[in-house]
Amino acid sequence: IIPNWADDEAIAPVSHERNSLRTSWGLDGKFVVAYSGNLGRAHDVTTILEAAELLRDRSDIVFLIIGGGARLEHVQEFILRHTLTNIIERPYQARERLSYSLGAADLHLVSLIPALEGLIVPSKFYGIAAAQRPTAFIGNAAGEIGTLLRTYDAGRTFAIGDARGLANFIAELSDDPQKCASLGHNARRALETHWSQTKAFERWRKTLARLQNQPV
Repeated sequence: IIPNWADDEAIAPVSHERNSLRTSWGLDGKFVVAYSGNLGRAHDVTTILEAAELLRDRSDIVFLIIGGGARLEHVQEFILRHTLTNIIERPYQARERLSYSLGAADLHLVSLIPALEGLIVPSKFYGIAAAQRPTAFIGNAAGEIGTLLRTYDAGRTFAIGDARGLANFIAELSDDPQKCASLGHNARRALETHWSQTKAFERWRKTLARLQNQPV
């Protein structure tokens, strides 16, 4: 099996102090929890939104939605209905700015409806790891992303609907920057060891070379 990968040179860790995008978005001094990418039908967003509601009185924590998709309207309606001021929306960012947009967060959110486990892999996880950030995954703990987070100590998994558990984890990392940074370092180390673009391409090269010598 050749796993997904990320370009660990194009997406590099960027400290908050060097991240002009974070400053321009008014995120300085905040613990930023981001969802970056497609908010599609395969993704649970309700757990994320309910966690944001639970943390609405934590002025030091802000949720950042970067991207769009079929569930974006649901997100916007939830924000209006619950008068949430701790969620910021931004459009998709150019590929060359990914180090900065992914690096603007302290913690990233990834979700997948468990029934789709094995049919879809949230590949955004690998870009998050390249940016040296931890992941909170909402989905099946026994699935691929849940297993990777547990194996490499790069974040934590929460069941669909466990908004309280997710909110507690976010608050825990906000109050313990060293632990948050450690999880991010673990993610980047795992990427460099197992999921870099260079390693993936080399695996493909060897596989295709081997197949060339076999009868069809």
